[in-house]
Amino acid sequence: MVTLQTDALNLIGLMVAGSFVSGLLLWSRFRYLQDQSNQLLKELAEVQQTSKKSRKKCEKFEFEVDWLKLAQLQHRSEIHFLNLWKSSCENPEACLAWLVLNGDTLEATDHSQQSPDVVACFPEHLNYFCIERSSQQNRFQELPEHIEKLHLFRCAHDSPERLILIVSQLPCFATERIDLERLSELTGFVKNTSRTLTTADASLDENLEDLIAREMLEIRSLLDVEFQSPTEMMEGFLNKLACLSGYEFASLYLSETDSLKVEELSHFASGGILQGQTSQESWNESEQKYLQSTDPAFDQPLIITPESILECDKEIPFRCGLLIPVRHEQESIGLLFLTHSDSTMPSDEDARLIEWASTFLIQTLNKELTRTEIMDQARRDPLTHLANRRTFDLELDRLMQHANHANEPLSLVLVDIDHFKAVNDQFGHPTGDVVLQQVANILAQTTNELRVTDHAIAARYGGEEFALILPNIGEQGAVRIANQIREAIADQKIQTARTSLSVTASFGVAAFRGVELQPSELIQLSDVALYQAKNSGRNQVCSARELLSQHPEIGSKPFSKS
Repeated sequence: MVTLQTDALNLIGLMVAGSFVSGLLLWSRFRYLQDQSNQLLKELAEVQQTSKKSRKKCEKFEFEVDWLKLAQLQHRSEIHFLNLWKSSCENPEACLAWLVLNGDTLEATDHSQQSPDVVACFPEHLNYFCIERSSQQNRFQELPEHIEKLHLFRCAHDSPERLILIVSQLPCFATERIDLERLSELTGFVKNTSRTLTTADASLDENLEDLIAREMLEIRSLLDVEFQSPTEMMEGFLNKLACLSGYEFASLYLSETDSLKVEELSHFASGGILQGQTSQESWNESEQKYLQSTDPAFDQPLIITPESILECDKEIPFRCGLLIPVRHEQESIGLLFLTHSDSTMPSDEDARLIEWASTFLIQTLNKELTRTEIMDQARRDPLTHLANRRTFDLELDRLMQHANHANEPLSLVLVDIDHFKAVNDQFGHPTGDVVLQQVANILAQTTNELRVTDHAIAARYGGEEFALILPNIGEQGAVRIANQIREAIADQKIQTARTSLSVTASFGVAAFRGVELQPSELIQLSDVALYQAKNSGRNQVCSARELLSQHPEIGSKPFSKS
């Protein structure tokens, strides 16, 4: 009995000792893992700090480059300076900025908000000064409550004019004294280049005439520059015109007829400096949306008000604009469309310069191109140089009518780049544009290699989607061509300045012969097939006939009489 008790006690002792040793080992392992975790967190914090500093340096560098570019423009760049500053702040929507010349507001990001009376507080010997609400309460009375500080920078250091930049926020990267010193140096490049003359001089009209004449000569000087294409020349022209007239963006739309009907207008070229994240393509789409909501049948320049824009669509990025009819030999052949994200209305001098420019623009184009060549440019997508959406719609309707009349087959292929949004998100929109151009080149090359009698048309259908119209080619031939293009896209290594990547695409094919079918119905059939190709794993070709044979409930129209 005593032996059993002794053995039991020994066993319990061993178990306790084992538990203690196990606990000790676990505790040692826990401490080791905790130390490792703390070390990794410390390294991660250092990496994040380094990344943050690198990002800050990058933002600072981009700001300086854009600022110096604006300084080189020389004319009507005041609002561009203010918008660039505003977009670089942590909270751009809440940022207010003014340029004050000799006590009067020269330019502002919000003209409904009067510039604060703080210039008198700015010591003459300083180029930067900060005023806080707590010490100058009376000078902040007209400002929103969230503004606690105002930063004053002296501009045009080499000018006798008292030009002051007043801002409610500093750019995100300006966290150290050295950043403020650099900002002070940069603001020294800002000069009064506006046509707003504040001195009461008897020769104001003469000075204004001289200024407009100089700006006209500056536009004419573009003729001395060698451009690779008429489109590139027009982009340079519009970029210069937007800057000189104080607008943010300028676009040219041309008509194929002598009228200015919206459905007959095609985008030809654009130029300017867009602030913020809006892309040129998105801006052009907003322009076209506004044009569709208005009647462009007018003989004189039309001022676009903020009210008319908001009535059309609140998501449109611009807040004011100017529409000017472009004429050639008394015929209306297009529209010049200038816009700005600010709501400042254009001056009479702006309209006068732009109206002259529209005439000079067409005279220049006519020297470079015939009317046929101009319209050929207008029918093409500016990024990919394929047929644009409007040309696609017109050609599909015309070719389907011909196919019905001649009892010939016709096929439509819709192409969609797989995971294109991920490409834009990961590599940026410039890389996305290169991808679109490379895919477009493959489509153009394929259509050029087809029989001349086929008159195949490759078009940019919208976004990352393309279309091929294949006259006199049946379904089997269209599927073969689609697979040829699919393989070429998948094998293509796309090189950009930053990276090298590959993409794939999905294809939807629809064909018909000898049946009454509307263009919209053929597009729908091809779109259904494309949707199936996407759902089946992407990077493949799917035909609507095969799909409908398996799922007849999708559609009821036959593809042919046979």
